[in-house]
Amino acid sequence: MYPENEESLALSLVLSQRLDFADEGYGFATEFTATLRCYDDEADAMITVGILTGFVFDFSVAMHITDDGIDLTWLLDLKGEYDEYTDLFDLETGEYCAEVEEMTQSLGCSIDTLIFHKLAIHPQYRGRGFTAVLMRHVIRRLGSGSDLVALHAVPLQFKRTVLDEFGEFAKALTFDELPSDEQTADEKLRAYYTRLGFRSLPSNPRLMILEPHELCPVVI
Repeated sequence: MYPENEESLALSLVLSQRLDFADEGYGFATEFTATLRCYDDEADAMITVGILTGFVFDFSVAMHITDDGIDLTWLLDLKGEYDEYTDLFDLETGEYCAEVEEMTQSLGCSIDTLIFHKLAIHPQYRGRGFTAVLMRHVIRRLGSGSDLVALHAVPLQFKRTVLDEFGEFAKALTFDELPSDEQTADEKLRAYYTRLGFRSLPSNPRLMILEPHELCPVVI
């Protein structure tokens, strides 16, 4: 199956709000798990095609409930996964870093950011464009207030310790057909995301960005 007919696809989106400002009852990061499912003729059932996890950094919330503006260093230290995205920002000014500013065209005045953190596609459905479909659905649902979409492009076959959060779906994942050499795998993955519209930061090539409207429709 290919994703030409999106009516046959179903997306479930689970959100969890982190109350990182517990005293005030606000949270600056919304974590999400998006599961894409489709009808499989052979199985005569809906099956899971892919799972994408991530978070939305709502720095506007942080700005409004702190007296001294945003302390990005403190916010990004709240959880280990956030630290991978520190290079997107100028920690002194509380804005996007100069590289991001130079690479983008229409950033607004906020630095609210949609992060694609971990992505896995079922082996039987890889290479059919479902990554773009899953990302596009999440951008539509969660990216309307974000100026930037970012990801840390690390091949999943070298991060197997994180598979537990995919639950039962992790049992279906295989990596034998994927490159076993890390440099080759890195280059192949970044090339794929580049075809989707993402661009690497020169100082940190694994950190890739695009503006929400730039995502290519479907890439095989």
